[in-house]
Amino acid sequence: MRLSVAQAAESLQQGCIVAYPTEAVYGLGCDPFNQQAVAALWRLKQRPDTMGVIVVGASWAQLAPFIGDIAITAQAELTACWPGAFTWVVPAAKTVPLWLTGGRDTIALRWSAHEATCSLCHAFGGAIVSTSANLHGQPVLNSAKAIEQQFNGADVFAGVMAGDLGGYDRPTPIRDLRSGQWVRQ
Repeated sequence: MRLSVAQAAESLQQGCIVAYPTEAVYGLGCDPFNQQAVAALWRLKQRPDTMGVIVVGASWAQLAPFIGDIAITAQAELTACWPGAFTWVVPAAKTVPLWLTGGRDTIALRWSAHEATCSLCHAFGGAIVSTSANLHGQPVLNSAKAIEQQFNGADVFAGVMAGDLGGYDRPTPIRDLRSGQWVRQ
């Protein structure tokens, strides 16, 4: 089923999972604070819950509650790349649920500049989970039709939000803020 931005946001608020276009690939998303929705996402993807997820937002205000203590210079490093197609692994705030971090003291965050992703976050009213639309270990599905064929029929999957991908040829790079190490280039 194809969803408008409003329908996708409403589905997220109801605890469902939606696919939505991001900078490079379709993401699967849900409400990051709904533990049942995140658990359903792991089952849908057939992915271990120890891996953690990326949380994507449309503003600093949407991501700030996820960020633990960081130096002013570290915040400047984040905002030098944001908004944009760049994911940072940062210290997680003490209030961040473990189901988002995979039990780590860090969380992966992206302040997107992609129009469709930002529209969904704004309509939802906050940041959302962002993980690639595929089964764990399988190639990323890069068309709405392929995603529907893979996930339709799952009771927690609401559908694919309309919109265009952002034109990047691969998922966003990920860098650890504390160590400076690249997680994905």
